[in-house]
Amino acid sequence: MPDASPRYERAGFGGRPRAGARKTLILGAMGIGVLAPAVPVLVGSVRLVAVLVVLVGAWLLALVRAGLGHRRFPAAFTVDDETAFQAPPAVQFSYFAAGWPLCIGAFAVIITDPEMPRPVGASDWASVAFLAVMAVFVLVYATVVIVAGLTGRPYLRLTPAGVQYANLAFDRFIPWQALCPDSAVTVSRFTVTVHQERPELLRRRRPRSGSPRLTFSVGYVRIRPQFAAAAIRFYLQHPEERPAIGTPDGYARLNAAVRGGRTRA
Repeated sequence: MPDASPRYERAGFGGRPRAGARKTLILGAMGIGVLAPAVPVLVGSVRLVAVLVVLVGAWLLALVRAGLGHRRFPAAFTVDDETAFQAPPAVQFSYFAAGWPLCIGAFAVIITDPEMPRPVGASDWASVAFLAVMAVFVLVYATVVIVAGLTGRPYLRLTPAGVQYANLAFDRFIPWQALCPDSAVTVSRFTVTVHQERPELLRRRRPRSGSPRLTFSVGYVRIRPQFAAAAIRFYLQHPEERPAIGTPDGYARLNAAVRGGRTRA
């Protein structure tokens, strides 16, 4: 018999990350990245190369941790204050965001090295200009990722009114009425794709692409894409169940339907 009871999980770095724990990890990495270039100056016995090795090693470990554990994401939402079913950011994204300050700190250690050769010729200055442009792009992207990590992105929420999805830089709300109830909700390893029926109901910040498909990237959202797709499909096919979204009883019925296979593809 399928388990139809709502699932609640303990928070922490081993599972669903608390907001405070997530911010501590990212802010701690930012502090290390900012202070690292000053360590060889303040502590003369510490060699610059040792600081660089520690930073690069920590950065690589953060990236490795960010890429592990996707297959262990739960087939479950969390019930969010009687208002929504939510899939929060995965702990892997916190490590991904924390890796960028360490990367920037390592770069700062290199360029602040007093023994680093200074540019003298035109070719040297061209290389410096190229690196400066690349550094600006990296800083912008890193800022977007870090801000996303500190503000609880990315996430996926189901509400009685529709689907709310937050990416790194923007969020989007799709009313249930805008989606086609008879079309398939397709899923890949890291995405869930739905089809719009009434695009005029969507609030757009960008020009319309012309495609009827809407794709949610859930690679760093803590939920199995198959379960998220099945839940969306269930509420498209059963609009009478939408007012119960956010309640334990509504979640129990969702679990019973999805795990019992009563939603069609």
